[in-house]
Amino acid sequence: MRALITGATGYIGTALARHLHSAKWEVHTLLRASSDPAHLGAAVQDITCHRIDESEGGAAVALVEAVQPDCVFHLASRIQPSHTASDIRPLLASNIALGVELLEGIARINADRQSASSVLVAAGTYWAHGERGEGAPNSLYAASKHAFEAFLPFYSQHRGVPCCSLLLYDVYGPRDPRGKLIPTLVESALSKQSSPLAMSPGDQLLDLVYQDDVVRGFVIAAEGLRAGSIDAGRYRLDSGERVSLKALVEKIATIAGHAPAVEFGARPYPGNQIMVPLGTGPRLPGWDPAVSLAQGLQTLLSADPEASS
Repeated sequence: MRALITGATGYIGTALARHLHSAKWEVHTLLRASSDPAHLGAAVQDITCHRIDESEGGAAVALVEAVQPDCVFHLASRIQPSHTASDIRPLLASNIALGVELLEGIARINADRQSASSVLVAAGTYWAHGERGEGAPNSLYAASKHAFEAFLPFYSQHRGVPCCSLLLYDVYGPRDPRGKLIPTLVESALSKQSSPLAMSPGDQLLDLVYQDDVVRGFVIAAEGLRAGSIDAGRYRLDSGERVSLKALVEKIATIAGHAPAVEFGARPYPGNQIMVPLGTGPRLPGWDPAVSLAQGLQTLLSADPEASS
């Protein structure tokens, strides 16, 4: 099997690329000029990295035609909780145009294929649905991700591209360099730091999914689309066990034996804070989370300190 991955140097993309490499897939990546393939580790020696100029119209179409992948995993995006006027064109180019070019490239190679069709699995975000239901994005970033999903039915129904998006929530796991919530709290608990972390009041609900489960979801989706056992559409990769920020801190304290230093209410909620993540659409068929939140936290708190940061 041959895969083309966008966003392969991001947190989820790196784990997916390494997983596919270990499973003996032929892995190709599409990288931005600023992306460092060293994030892929030792596997980079066997991974073919391609760079394109996103400002050049049709570059991603041509790359798909050249690589002839069995599956495109589209994880690349420009993530910005807020934006300025100068951000608009780059956001739309990265979060809409690039994905559409990938779909167009797949449509072209599928027209000439005699065997199983090439498929696309894209990463979506729960930010696109806010708290009011379908299509209530909380930022221009989320709106652009939601807008891209509108192209999937067209390419599926009229251009012969089996495709789906996976609705991602808060992904966590080992070796996370993003400065996200769980690594910060874990480091605070393990280091027994006394200086408190300034937090919001802490009543927002979080849907936390372990990295390995998310990677497995992408593979299940790709295999299901190729086999015809999964229809085109959008599917959730959710934990099924939502927890408030306050309760998360308590869980970490119980497992670590030392509470993270936190000052709740030291900062207000962001203006676009989602208090209750919505579970829009069905869960991905054939997938359930294998790692509970307690198990995931136990792994991080028991591992080498560098594994949780």
